[in-house]
Parts: sequence; C-alpha cells; structure tokens
Amino acid sequence: MKNAATILIIVLSSFFMVFGSSLPDLVISSENNYWKTGTFSLVNSGTPDIIVDTSSKKQYWEGFGGTFNEMGWDALSVIKSEIPNALKLLFDADDGAGFIFGRVPIGASDYSMNWYTLAETSNDYSMGKIFDCP
Repeated sequence: MKNAATILIIVLSSFFMVFGSSLPDLVISSENNYWKTGTFSLVNSGTPDIIVDTSSKKQYWEGFGGTFNEMGWDALSVIKSEIPNALKLLFDADDGAGFIFGRVPIGASDYSMNWYTLAETSNDYSMGKIFDCP
C-alpha cells in the first residue's frame, strides 16, 4: 500500500474545495445539521463510550473500495497513458490502495456526462423495457 496515501489525497481534495487550504480536525454531519467542524479532545480519565476488544473478532473485514463514475473516467481518458497507473494505484494490493469493491451508478447521477435513465418507457412499472434506451 505504498501509494495508498496518493489515493487518500485525491479523495480528500474535495474537502479542500469546501474548507479552503487547510482541513479541520473533525467534520461531522447529522440530520439537518451538515458539515460541522470541530476539534478532537484527548481525555485521560473517565469511562469511554466505546471499547475496542481486539481479542474478540465479531466481524470479518473483506476490504474497501470506491465509487467510479462517468466524469471521473472522462477526465482520466484525457491522459490515456496514465490509465494503467491509475488502475494500479486503486486496485494493486502491494503498490496501491488495494480496492476490492467498486460502486458504479446505474443510470444517470450528478457525475454523469448527460442525463438519461435506463427505463424510458412511460408507465412501465414492471420494468419490462428496462435498458431499452434510445
């Protein structure tokens, strides 16, 4: 995972657009209370709310991944010679982030190149004509 830091920097770059040149210590969101910044506090006494017991495994960690969309691919396609390197940085377990999962939107999203759906037939609630796109 030598280049995992590179991927992390790419992912965090969107935060710089929101928060300027430096990231806050902490960013949290809750219902109707979004993107609140704060700082971490070190507590040396009291009882913690969460205790991590590393001797008792409750779940299996399969891995992690990312979201892949049309605009990202379009931007990467401008520099086609970098596609193999980008894929290595994302998926290679030794020299990259080691992604094993990928989320790909089905239909248009806010990162699509154009607006479209995969079910263009009006009143086709049974989805019998899905993927019958123009």
